[in-house]
Amino acid sequence: LKGLKLTTGTQAGIIVQLTTVIVPLVETILLRRPISRPLWSGVLFSFLGVLLLTLDQASQTPIGEPGALDSMIKGDFLVLMAAFAYSTHLLRLDKYAKKVEPLQLAFGKQTAQLGYSTLLTWVPALLSTSRLNTYRDFAAGLNKEELMQMLLVVLWNGVVSSAFTSYAQSFGQRRIPPTIAGLLFATQPLWNALLCGIFLHEKIALRGIIGMI
Repeated sequence: LKGLKLTTGTQAGIIVQLTTVIVPLVETILLRRPISRPLWSGVLFSFLGVLLLTLDQASQTPIGEPGALDSMIKGDFLVLMAAFAYSTHLLRLDKYAKKVEPLQLAFGKQTAQLGYSTLLTWVPALLSTSRLNTYRDFAAGLNKEELMQMLLVVLWNGVVSSAFTSYAQSFGQRRIPPTIAGLLFATQPLWNALLCGIFLHEKIALRGIIGMI
């Protein structure tokens, strides 16, 4: 999230999808698992498709503003670190998904995520009066409609985007290798573009359609 704040959505989207390339590289070099040529071809075409689709959604970036270029470099670096971290997650999950039941693994993952998120959110707030006041002002400024919308978002994110996806990924990676999982995750921009077209009426240009194919 910090990286997204400092760089553009286009660059972040491209860098994040480097997981599609990082995972097979690590499997081949460090884990000594051979990757077939057809699979490498799939990795390459998948990344090129994501590149075209992401560039199609690009917006103009004010890189002429003072400090904007330095900010983008820092943001790109943070997003790249996130891509590496998620790549290690895919590789480690390949090991533990075969040993631990999916529900148990998903529960452990979500519990750890809840604990770390709580610590990172509230410990700095308790050490900083200004941040704690910011939280209070935000909560006090919410009306009933905004509160209901936030609760729906929290419910959806907790049940579908977090709990279900953790279980589904743990279940799926018991049966497929990390490189295949990375290729499947590379379709995220495709679903994002389709849903934005359906619900937000965003248009997809020819370059984006080629990337989706």
